[in-house]
Amino acid sequence: SAANTFPVALSLEAIGIQDNNIIFDGKLTSSTAAVGHEAWRGRLHGKGSWKPVLSDSDPRFEIGTFNPAVKISYIATQGAPDQDCWPTSFTLRYETAGQSKEYPQVSKTISN
Repeated sequence: SAANTFPVALSLEAIGIQDNNIIFDGKLTSSTAAVGHEAWRGRLHGKGSWKPVLSDSDPRFEIGTFNPAVKISYIATQGAPDQDCWPTSFTLRYETAGQSKEYPQVSKTISN
């Protein structure tokens, strides 16, 4: 599937979600995962995909610690390469030292 991107700021440096040498598999977690669609499979341009179980009422895909902190400029999503399955919306939430902030202006509904 083609990636959908949404501009959020003015920088174009990738944080490395597609590369296990930059963000290790263990830093990718999720609220739930269907068998064969674990969070670590949710890398951009990978051969697999993350998919929550159908009964997950609040599905979340999370990327662990960035050290040092990073500036998020664009968000790219993609669907399963072998199924008719893709994200339909997302919200960006940032957490540091137990404090979290949701960015409602970054919440997006994705259409085809």
